[in-house]
Amino acid sequence: MNDHARITRTLRSLQDTDAFGQELAEALLETPCSLLLQGPLGAGKTSLVRALVRHLPGGSEAEVSSPSFTIFNLYPTEPALVHCDLYRCGPGSRLPDEAWDVLDNGALLVCEWSEYLAPADQPSDCLLLALAPAAGGDDEARSVTLEARGPNAGRLLAALPALPILQG
Repeated sequence: MNDHARITRTLRSLQDTDAFGQELAEALLETPCSLLLQGPLGAGKTSLVRALVRHLPGGSEAEVSSPSFTIFNLYPTEPALVHCDLYRCGPGSRLPDEAWDVLDNGALLVCEWSEYLAPADQPSDCLLLALAPAAGGDDEARSVTLEARGPNAGRLLAALPALPILQG
């Protein structure tokens, strides 16, 4: 698959979001990759992270919350997951040294409001997920556009279109 491939699909419910989080977790175990999340307030970014963490080994008991004030949370999953939220930091934000300490040891990065991430901290190989309320959908429906940026992200994205939730 192209390193800059893109697909857009609709998650019609929280159950769809949970199913997508499960499939994403399974794919990340085979092809670890940083995830950069974008979207307006209420787009479902934290809900997707919650579903992803729940389905990673060790994540079923994790209490996932938005780290808007703490900047990042570390979840006891396998591999460990660093969940950043740069909403309150603004453009040009750097990841804290403590986050890098964990990331340098093989943890996964999931960053909300990744458009605020300083260029020096942006992973060169990552999957961008842009979430938004789905047009004409109910309150739970979300549009998600996935864009691979790099070869590893391309392999990860290639594994996802086979998912029933992402069909059509």
